[in-house]
Amino acid sequence: MNTLEGNIRVTTNNATIEANSNHGEIDLDTFFSKISIWTLISIHGDITVLKQE
Repeated sequence: MNTLEGNIRVTTNNATIEANSNHGEIDLDTFFSKISIWTLISIHGDITVLKQE
């Protein structure tokens, strides 16, 4: 998932996350089961990945 200005917010219960934001903040929860792979890129937006309860 790529965005120039927007924020990215993902909620999942398992994932391998690669996140990059040039000017935003990145907040990632820790996942022990890593079934899916997400590549998240933002130029100015924040990236948040939360573990689903």
